[in-house]
Amino acid sequence: MTIELWTLLGSVTLLLTLNMSQAMYTSLTEGVGYALSNRDEPPNATHLSGRIQRAKTNLVENLLIFTSLILMAQALGISTGLTRLGAVLFLVSRILHAIVYVVGITHLRSLIWVVSLMGMAMIAVGIIQH
Repeated sequence: MTIELWTLLGSVTLLLTLNMSQAMYTSLTEGVGYALSNRDEPPNATHLSGRIQRAKTNLVENLLIFTSLILMAQALGISTGLTRLGAVLFLVSRILHAIVYVVGITHLRSLIWVVSLMGMAMIAVGIIQH
């Protein structure tokens, strides 16, 4: 399995981690009864629950692009130093982004997000150059 596919797996694992964090936080704050219910009413909003949700939504939006690029590179048989570095840069920056987002560090979060975009751009350039 290529580094690019490993980083895709890592990114999906990060999404699962955010999903589980949100579920556990909801269970702790709203109770198991709410967590097991149909959730017809939204949970009580807190700053932390909102940041977890937004970090997750942001990852999903970017993961769609990242996954498309990785699968395109794989389908074309492209795995270069540039695509590998871009993929690792994306994964590391997304892990940091999720942590910084949930903790609530705003300006650093935006800079880290830009780094993840650079990682995706590197993969795209690697595909175009091939």
